[in-house]
Amino acid sequence: MPLFGQSLNAKEERSFDQLYQSNMHWMFRYALKILGNHQDAEDAVQEAFIYLANHFHRYKDRNEQALQAALAVLVRSRSLNILRDRKENRDIDEYSEYIKADNPPLHHGLIWEEAFKALPPTQREIVLLHIADGYSLREISDLMDMKYDAVRQNWQRARKTLYQFIHGE
Repeated sequence: MPLFGQSLNAKEERSFDQLYQSNMHWMFRYALKILGNHQDAEDAVQEAFIYLANHFHRYKDRNEQALQAALAVLVRSRSLNILRDRKENRDIDEYSEYIKADNPPLHHGLIWEEAFKALPPTQREIVLLHIADGYSLREISDLMDMKYDAVRQNWQRARKTLYQFIHGE
């Protein structure tokens, strides 16, 4: 099963196929929830599995729970990349007519959205996993295959960047 220069041995290929069969449906539903489009969701799942095949040596010995968490990160990341590529996130100026003094929640939401987009991809992923999904920084280091200190530093930088952006510093 060669994918972009990476090939799996017969045992790895069977393991990969089993992994694919047992996870593709929930991954598709997860991507569909993010993207709202069947074709894009299929693309996100396919891209996640291509990445997994090319980096299978990193994931093949993980337990089922850690592997499913890693698959969730992969499909979310691919889905967010597709959203960015689609350019569905309109420019902030398109919303200016809706930003009024009597509607501060929308204004604050747009500021947070803009601040979040300003973060580097790794920091965005860490913020999403930590705040939205409730993973600890230690769990995120396992999911992202990063050292704990690197995750912690990226988390601290992201918090500082968001604070400065929101407060206009």
